Order: sequence, then structure tokens, then C-alpha cells
Amino acid sequence: MRFIELNKTLKQYGFLLVEEYKKALARDKTDASGDLIKSLTYEVSESDMEAKMSVLALEYMGAISGGIRNRRTADSDNILKWMEVQGIRPRKGGTSPSNMKRTAFAIARSIGHHGIIERFGYSGSKVIDYVFKDIAPLLSRDLALAYSNDIERIFRESLNTE
Repeated sequence: MRFIELNKTLKQYGFLLVEEYKKALARDKTDASGDLIKSLTYEVSESDMEAKMSVLALEYMGAISGGIRNRRTADSDNILKWMEVQGIRPRKGGTSPSNMKRTAFAIARSIGHHGIIERFGYSGSKVIDYVFKDIAPLLSRDLALAYSNDIERIFRESLNTE
């Protein structure tokens, strides 16, 4: 591991970002089932020339944050699960599995046409942007410092081995 300080800083901010995303999703009430919050995690990886941190979540985090208007039809299976968690039932036709699926598909089609989450103007909650923008200045400063410390250490080590 060449980038010791950088890796440590990436892990700290990976943990911080995940925790802040969880808080923001709970505050916005945009995780009906709790699955999205549970799925949030991060990973740090390194090669000889780079170190990187990725925040990982279920695929629909992007739809919640950025919306899906005019992009594609939402996955009706996810909508069906959301309907069950929220206790949403079709207005007509009962709760047979086929009627529930038809209703989920109709909701998914409407989301694709109009957008997602009415209270955010059908354009998504922007949770990814808001959380990252709050942390970005500190992250940039700390990453630059950690990288600088690692470069100095690597340079000193290379002088000592010659």
C-alpha cells in the first residue's frame, strides 16, 4: 500500500458520506422500505498509480436523487414492492396479483412520463448533490493534504533505498 494517508482519508470520508446520505434519505423520507439506507456502503481501492473511493447503493438511488423524467420507465417490480410497503392498493379491481402488477406498471409509466416525487417538483430530491456539496470543500482539502504527505513519504523512502 503506497498511499497510506490517502487511503485513511478516503475511508474516513467514505464512512462520513454514507452516514450523511443515510441521514438525508431518512430526513427526506425517500426510503420507504429501508432497503436503500441499508444498501449504502463504500469501498476504497488502490493500484500503483491511484487510490479511489466509491459510494455504493441500490440502483434506484440515482432515480430518487436525480429523477427519471423522460429517461425511462421505472422498474414496475420495484414499484410493486414500494406499493406493498406503503399499503397502496388499486382503486378498482381488488388486490389480485395481476391487478397489483397492472397498477404498478401504470405508476411506473406515469413516473417515466411526469417524473418522480411530487414534493420535489417531480425532479428528484437531489440528495446526492446536496450531501456531496456540503462535504466537498473539506474532502478536497483533506485529500490534498493526505496525498502531499504520501508523496513526501514515498520520496523520502526512495532516497533512503538508494
